[in-house]
Amino acid sequence: MSWQPVERNLRRAMRAFSLASEGGEARDMPGVTLVSSGVDYSVFNSAMLSSPAPDSDGGLDRRAAVAAVHFSMRRIGWSFWLCEDLLDPSTRRRASDILARCNLRRLTEAPGMLAEALEPPLRPLPWLDYRRVADDRTRGEFCHVTATAFHLPFAIGQAIYGSERFWQGDYRGWIGYRDSQPIATAATLAAGGAIGLYSVATLPEHRRQGCAEAIARHALAQASAESGEGPYVLQSTPAGYALYEQMGYRTAGHFTIYVAH
Repeated sequence: MSWQPVERNLRRAMRAFSLASEGGEARDMPGVTLVSSGVDYSVFNSAMLSSPAPDSDGGLDRRAAVAAVHFSMRRIGWSFWLCEDLLDPSTRRRASDILARCNLRRLTEAPGMLAEALEPPLRPLPWLDYRRVADDRTRGEFCHVTATAFHLPFAIGQAIYGSERFWQGDYRGWIGYRDSQPIATAATLAAGGAIGLYSVATLPEHRRQGCAEAIARHALAQASAESGEGPYVLQSTPAGYALYEQMGYRTAGHFTIYVAH
């Protein structure tokens, strides 16, 4: 099934946030993976289904309740990254109501996408100077771009992406520079039989110039050289969907993000 490498890669990517601080942890409970970053910010503390959730074993209800207790005991914000392809049709229709009982509200859809190979660019891409995240300076610059682009509090971004521990895992981060200034980022993670693309961001004043596509292609090329060819997978934002389709990605899974409130 085309959604499976997308789901496996995302679950591995979320586990990486457990490395950000000494207080981080990742736990595999029956049917659900729980990841705490040690930072009180919902998107960096997550629950994800790790197997199908049929009604016959309590399904989504039981697993959401386990996650709610886990994060409540730690008194941190959290999110549920729901792969709807792991649900039967009846549970899928009721998912929002089930998760609402655990004080989770629907935040956004993040369609899973997969490309067996990338299509060539439709236009010349801008030249950028690329550097891999490897030291205090590049960690800080990666944090600056992603925090600005995703409206993330800088202190939170610094606690995650500024952490040397975080980058000792499977993430590979890249920064694109123009006139020696960091303007774009992308990261990859090779796991679950696929290469995942994450943290594609461009500073607002440099958007609509091809910078996001340029650094995404660079990051994917480096990941392919290091770990082998794709398929390539990602979860798209609404803003990025058309670009990823242009690059050769197609919808391959249905993911919805819920956050505790």
